[in-house]
Amino acid sequence: MKRNRIICTVAAGAVFTLLSGMAALAVETVDGASFTQVTDVAGIEGSCFYLYVPSEMEEPYPMMTPVIYVYGDQAYETEDDAWAALTAAGLDVIAEDESGVIIMVNPVGDEWGEDDIDVYEGIMSYISYVDGTVPLTYSSLQYAIGEGSGATFINNYLSQNCKRIAGVMTFGGEIGDPYPMYALPAYIVSGSQEAVDFYLNANDGTVVLPTSGRVEDVAASIKEEWVTEDTDEKTTYTLSSNDVKQVIVSKKESETLDADLIADCWSSLFRYTARACLTANFWQMSSEYNDEEFTLLKRPNYEEAGMEVVRVDGIGNGIWDDDESNYWYEFVPAAVQEAMENGSDETFALLMCFHGGGDHPIYEAESVGWAQLCIDNNIIMVAPNGSGAEEFNALMDYMIEKYPVDTSRIYAAGFSGGARSTLSLSNAYPERLAAVAPQSCVSGPFYTDLMENIGNYDYDLDLPICVVGQGLETESTNHDGQYIWNDAIQIIWELNEITPYEGELDYSVNPYWGFTVEDEVRNSVQYGFAIWEGYNYDENGVPMLALMHTESTTHTHYPGYANLIWNWMKQFSRDTETHEIIYTPNE
Repeated sequence: MKRNRIICTVAAGAVFTLLSGMAALAVETVDGASFTQVTDVAGIEGSCFYLYVPSEMEEPYPMMTPVIYVYGDQAYETEDDAWAALTAAGLDVIAEDESGVIIMVNPVGDEWGEDDIDVYEGIMSYISYVDGTVPLTYSSLQYAIGEGSGATFINNYLSQNCKRIAGVMTFGGEIGDPYPMYALPAYIVSGSQEAVDFYLNANDGTVVLPTSGRVEDVAASIKEEWVTEDTDEKTTYTLSSNDVKQVIVSKKESETLDADLIADCWSSLFRYTARACLTANFWQMSSEYNDEEFTLLKRPNYEEAGMEVVRVDGIGNGIWDDDESNYWYEFVPAAVQEAMENGSDETFALLMCFHGGGDHPIYEAESVGWAQLCIDNNIIMVAPNGSGAEEFNALMDYMIEKYPVDTSRIYAAGFSGGARSTLSLSNAYPERLAAVAPQSCVSGPFYTDLMENIGNYDYDLDLPICVVGQGLETESTNHDGQYIWNDAIQIIWELNEITPYEGELDYSVNPYWGFTVEDEVRNSVQYGFAIWEGYNYDENGVPMLALMHTESTTHTHYPGYANLIWNWMKQFSRDTETHEIIYTPNE
C-alpha cells in the first residue's frame, strides 16, 4: 500500500468541496485519502472527532459506504494520537479495502456519558445523505468499536440509542444494568458474562425488566434459543430464527484495540450485517429526522457460498460504448462455475436485476433479497448500471454468450426506477422473458406501447407479471388515493386474457387494490412486515398476474419479497421457438 506525506484537504471525488470549518492535518495516508479533524459538531461545544475517508468511494456514496465509529479508552489529544490508534488497529486497511469511513471520536467531557450520544447523533447527521454537511452514508452500514471506557460507553449508552448501528465490538469495559431495547449484533473481547448475557438478551427479544436483575435461569433460557459454534478462537451464538442476530465471544484476552481481532470481527460479523429503513422514505427526507429503528438485515456471504461477483465496464463490450458511467455486475453461483469448468450442458435461469434512481446495483441485489436467492437457487444474475431497452436486450445476449443460460427462463425485476427499466425491457422484448416483477413503480410505460403493437406478433403473446407495491408508499398512489397501477392493470388483464373486475373499485373492502384478488394470503416474514399475496387467473386457471404488497413499509427496498416473487416466477418458462408461455405449477 503506497503512502505519501500529504496535506489532507482533498478526498475521493468531490465530497470534500462540502467541508467547512475543518483543520487540515499532515498525516501519512494513501494517496487520495484524507484524515480530518472536526470540532464542535452540531453546535456541541467541546466535541471533536477525526474523519478518515478512503481514496476511492463506491458510487453513489450513500448506498454502500460502511462507517465505523471508534470510542477509545481516553481522548485522542492530538491528530497524531488518533492516527496512530487508527493505523495500529488496522482500520485504514479495512477502510481502503471496503471503501469505508472511520471516525475516531473523543468524549465531550473528562469521561464518556450521555452527552456523547448527542455527539454521535450530530456526527451521524453530519455525514448522512439526509441534510448532511458531508453526505457519505445512507446510514445502513454503521458499526461501533470501543475499548476500555469506550466499550463501557457502548454497553451502557450507545446500546440504548442504536437505531442505526448494525453491530458493535467491545474490548473490555464494564456494563451496568441497561435495558435491552434494540437488537444489536456484538463481538465481545474480554467482556463480562453480564455483557454477553445482555447482548444475547437484546438480540433474542427476551424481556428482563431492569429491576429484576440478571439471574442464571434467565441466561440459560436465553441461550436455548441460540445455535452455538465453538472453536479454539471464539464462541459464536446465532439466533435460530434470524441468523443476522449474532453474538461472538472471543477467547483471546485484550482490553485494547487489536488489529487481528478487528479484522476477524469485520470478516465474520460487520461485513454481513446491515440495517434498513423501511417505514419512512429515508433518502427522500430533508430536515425531518426519521426516528425509526432500522431493521437488521443479513448481507450475503459470497465467498462462503462460492458465488463470483464480477464488475464489468460497459465500454468496450458493444453495449454502452458512449458512456463511461455504465457498467454491470455479474453474479455467478458456484454450481454455474462448476458446470462451466466440467463442460456440462446444464443451463441455468438468468435474472435481470434493475436498480432504482440513485441506487447502487449491489445494494439493489442485496436489499431486495435477490443476491441470496440466486445463491440458494443457482440463478445467474446481472445487475446493470445503465438504461435503454436496446442496451438491456444486448446485455441479455452478452450474458447468454458468456454463461450457460437457459434461454427459456429469463426473468426481469427491479425497484422504483428499476421497475421502469423492467417495464421498458419487457415492453420492447416481451417474447424473451418468462416473467417480470416491477416493484414500487411510480410511472410507465405500463405496456401501452406493447398493446399498440400486439397485432405485429404472429403468436398469442402473454407475459406473466408480478406487480409489487408497499402499503405506505404515497409516491405510488394517485391523487384519489388509488394505486397508480390500477389503470395499467386494465392493460395487463387484456394482455393476459384475464376477465376484468366488474364494478366500482372499493377500497373499504379491498384496501390496497380496490378490487378482489384471488387466493389472497398474508405471509409472515422474519423482518417483521407481513406481505399480502394474491392472484388474477386467466381463462385456463394460470396465475398470469400476481399482486403483492406489505402492510407498513414505504417506498424502500425490502428483502422479504425476493423469495415470494421467485416462488411465483419459477412456475413460468417461455418456449424459445413458439414463444408461448409454459406454466409448470409448484408442487
